[in-house]
Amino acid sequence: MATLTIEIQQQPLGATREGDSTMAAAYVARVTRIAEGGSSPPRGSDHREFVVGLGRKTATEVEAGLWSVELALPSGELLNEQVRIADEDEIPVSFRLGDAPHERLAWQVAEGSLPERDVYEARRVPIATAGVPSRAGSRAVPARTTERMRKALPSPIIVTESYARGSVYDAIRTRTQVTVFRRVSKPDLEGASAAERFERSMETWRELVAGLRLETPIPELAGLEIDEGAAFDPRPADDRHDVWRLGEVSDGERRFAVVVTNRSVELVSLPLPWVPRGGLVDGALLELVIDKDEVAERSRSSLTLRDPDFFGVLSYLKSGSLALAGKVAGIGGEGGNMLVGVLAAKRRNPLAAAAAAYALLGSVDLAVPHPWHPWLENLSRWYPWLPDGAVLHGRWLMFSGSDIDGRARAAFLRAFRRGLPFYSLGLAWLLEGLRQFDDDECAEAARVVRQVSLRYDVGQVFTVLRLHAPPDPTET
Repeated sequence: MATLTIEIQQQPLGATREGDSTMAAAYVARVTRIAEGGSSPPRGSDHREFVVGLGRKTATEVEAGLWSVELALPSGELLNEQVRIADEDEIPVSFRLGDAPHERLAWQVAEGSLPERDVYEARRVPIATAGVPSRAGSRAVPARTTERMRKALPSPIIVTESYARGSVYDAIRTRTQVTVFRRVSKPDLEGASAAERFERSMETWRELVAGLRLETPIPELAGLEIDEGAAFDPRPADDRHDVWRLGEVSDGERRFAVVVTNRSVELVSLPLPWVPRGGLVDGALLELVIDKDEVAERSRSSLTLRDPDFFGVLSYLKSGSLALAGKVAGIGGEGGNMLVGVLAAKRRNPLAAAAAAYALLGSVDLAVPHPWHPWLENLSRWYPWLPDGAVLHGRWLMFSGSDIDGRARAAFLRAFRRGLPFYSLGLAWLLEGLRQFDDDECAEAARVVRQVSLRYDVGQVFTVLRLHAPPDPTET
């Protein structure tokens, strides 16, 4: 036998509150035996997958021969090396990930939401200015609208200059405003009929749709009020991105961030409360990166949760790679399954348990019984503030063949009554679930959820909605 040692190198991503360095990311590696001379590799020795932590070395024993070593990144990129190894040899295989375009963007490069520095520089084009028309399909908010909105918000406006290469403009002054809102307690509906509860839920979703069209002032959006006790700390990164950081928020109220730039308004669902097991990294739990490109067709806001223990799972969830999210957590591996443990410990961190459940449902055969299936119902029942719990329970009932007496329908309607899911995948699964039923109640709920889903960014792990307004006829 021989030994392959795989290592992933990248610039450091910071230190925890206790001062320990953290790898903060893990990736899925695959080694495959390559047949030579027309022969086939021995059965059972030709393929294996395991997890490699950023900045760590992982060794695996292989037979002598020619091997392919692949590294699947959350961005979808696949790195590959081929090595020939003889008996008793120890061969190192090192993958060097490129540095971030700025040290404050290192986490975003590690999770795959931004390219590394060399690729980033090669892809750069001049960012748009106020004097450059938007591309077809770009839904910019009229400047008069964003200016009126700024005056209604108490949070400070951060002005940065972005230099546009090749532009006739020397610099673009970008005005960015990030305001944290918390959801006001809903009226007590205990004792209300099912029809009354459904109608109240419809009102909440209609308020959200009106807010997405900027028909409703942001402070009145979907029962929100400004949270003056929580604020993001702005830190400009490069000429295209600003990084806003937020530390821990201990209470259990749901919060959103409203991001206003020159020509965009976005609503970002904040994953709070979140309890990191190993402490904060550099004192920040959340990083909100604002892309100042005025004609970007995707959302300007990208949220990163800096939890070293869960960063790999969230990175693959962000790219939609549910199977890899399961593998990076150890599904089917010798090290056990971290996701099952997180779901079992849902009392400590219900939002992490929901993320674990998304990865589990996307990684396993739902027709096969698993011991954690009953825990999905508990996640839904114990945390009425968490729409995703009911979505996950309904999803399992629908695809596992366990839907008895309309339980899946009831679960999706329960999720609808709870409001906007924290996770963007939850919004997609909620709409898909409601559409499986042809009664009037589900059809009406699906219609309004679809109106909201037209504004969400599928490339985000947490729900980000881009607000839109029709062109302002008074604007020249």
